[in-house]
Amino acid sequence: MNCPQNGSVPGKTYSSKALMSGNVKNAQVASVKVQYIDKQKKLAVMNIEYN
Repeated sequence: MNCPQNGSVPGKTYSSKALMSGNVKNAQVASVKVQYIDKQKKLAVMNIEYN
């Protein structure tokens, strides 16, 4: 995930395990929420809110 911040573009890498937990937060860059739309957890909607 990359987001322009104070003239630079810092990056943050999340493991797939962290993303699969459904809620990854980094107060400096963004909040990520995953909502699964099937029982097998193969399809999801990911909401990314940049701070």
